[in-house]
Amino acid sequence: MARRLLAALVAARAAALLPNTRRHCALVPQHRPATALRAAVTELPTQQQPENPVAEAEIRYDPDKAQKLLTRQPRRWLTRNVQLFFPLAGFIASIISDRAMNCELQRREQRASELLELISNLGPAVIKGGQALASRPDLLPAEYLRKLQELQDRVPAFPTDEALRRVEASLGLRNFTDVFTLLVDEPVAAASIGQVYKAKLRNGKVVALKVQRPDCERVVALDLFVLRWWARLGTSFFVRAFGRDLDLVSVVDDFGALIYREIDYRAEARN
Repeated sequence: MARRLLAALVAARAAALLPNTRRHCALVPQHRPATALRAAVTELPTQQQPENPVAEAEIRYDPDKAQKLLTRQPRRWLTRNVQLFFPLAGFIASIISDRAMNCELQRREQRASELLELISNLGPAVIKGGQALASRPDLLPAEYLRKLQELQDRVPAFPTDEALRRVEASLGLRNFTDVFTLLVDEPVAAASIGQVYKAKLRNGKVVALKVQRPDCERVVALDLFVLRWWARLGTSFFVRAFGRDLDLVSVVDDFGALIYREIDYRAEARN
C-alpha cells in the first residue's frame, strides 16, 4: 500500500514548498478523507507500467557488512538477543503448558491477543515477520491469523511530537507549521516501518504525510543480525536431527532485502 500511496510525491514537490525529502519522510496529495486511504488506493484504475526500470533503494541490505560491524559490538547484539528470546520463549512455554493441561483450544483467543501485543512491542523487523505469519493458515490457527492481521495498520504509534520533530529535521524546517497543518492530531494509520498523518500544505492541498519510526534502520539491522544467528543454529539443528538441508539463513536474507526496500521512502516515491 505504501508504494502506491507515495507514487504522487513528485506532484507535491512540484509545488515548490519543500526542499528535497530524505529517506524517512514523504507525502502524497489526498483527495479523499484520510479514513478512506486504503479504499482510495484500491479504487485507482490500473495504469500501464512505465518503461523505465523500477527505482532501487539507496540503501541495501548487506548481511556481511552488518555481521562485520555487529560482531565487534557483542554487548549490543547479546542484549537484543535477550530482549527477543525471553518474551518469545515465555509465550512458547505458555502454549506448551496449555497443551499439557488440555486447554489450548479454550485459551487460543487469549494467547492470540498476547502474541499480538508481544510482537507489536518488539520492533519493526519482528512486526514484519508477524505480518508475514498473518497470511500463513498452514502455520497458524485462524484465531492467531485474525489477530496478527491487525499488524497491517494498527501497530502502536510512536508519539506525534516526536514524529513532527522528525519531519522538521528531515525537511530542514524551523517549525512544522511553516509548511504543514495537521488535520488530525493522531496518525490515521501506524504500521511496522512508519505511520501516516493527514495534513494540509500552505496552498490548501491535503496530503498523507508518512513518517518513519525512530532509528528504524538501526533496529532492523540489529534484529536481522540476531535472526541470522538463530537461523544458523536452526539450520544446523535440522541437518543433524532430521537430515534436512534447510537454509534458514537465506530465508532471513530474503526477508531482510524486502524490509530494506521499504525503509527508503524516496525510492518508494520515485516508483
